[in-house]
Amino acid sequence: MTSAVERAISAVRTIRASGAEEREGHAVDGYAQEAYRAGMRIARLQAMINPITSTTIQVAFLVVLGLGGPGWPAAPSRSVTWSRSSCSCSCSGSRSAAR
Repeated sequence: MTSAVERAISAVRTIRASGAEEREGHAVDGYAQEAYRAGMRIARLQAMINPITSTTIQVAFLVVLGLGGPGWPAAPSRSVTWSRSSCSCSCSGSRSAAR
């Protein structure tokens, strides 16, 4: 549609001189109607897809939550304790100088 309007505007003198205003007006109107119908088709499709996508994501979240969240499959529980005496890293900087 944009190209039809641009063509009509750039050739306005020729269109007026040849008396083709009505024909060009109908052509631009046809392009506008076609663009409107395409926009409505896309809007209908988005109106169907958006709720389906949202529902699917929510159901997947509830399934993961119902099966145990981030711990699924159940990982063995580990407890990690840290103390200064069991540090096996080679530290540099102010902490190692204070020891």
